[in-house]
Amino acid sequence: MAGKDKVLVRHLLAHTADLPDWDGPVEDLYDWPSATARLAELPPQWEPGSAAGYHSLTQGFLVGEVVRRITGRSAGDFFDHRVALTVPPPSRDEDYASSAPGSTAPPASGTAVRVRDGNSVAWRRAQIPAASGFGNARSVALVQSVMACGGTAGGRRL
Repeated sequence: MAGKDKVLVRHLLAHTADLPDWDGPVEDLYDWPSATARLAELPPQWEPGSAAGYHSLTQGFLVGEVVRRITGRSAGDFFDHRVALTVPPPSRDEDYASSAPGSTAPPASGTAVRVRDGNSVAWRRAQIPAASGFGNARSVALVQSVMACGGTAGGRRL
């Protein structure tokens, strides 16, 4: 859709799929069908695979939609669903939205996501895989080991 016929799964995983920006209110991220439809309608920003751009909020929808279409399960159902709240840095409150280290300015482009947003029930129910993944060191290492071990974990090929 919208010129994305050349986008490969490897482009999604490598942040080279041409859809790095989310343009809309945070609340629109809470509706999976609407968010994926919005991304499907966006025109490419570059030729897929020819450039990299961090897909901070969009990658999860892009990869998560691949997971959903293959397994029939949402990313939240497919992956571990245990949740821990985000704690803002010392001297910051729940309205804090991170930016580049040492910067006091708000993020330059895109939608700022506050700690309050990430800790909300609506955010967790939205299952935004690129931005609302939760895990401890062991679970993150297990997910990463699947990629490091060619798609195999615990003796099972995924």
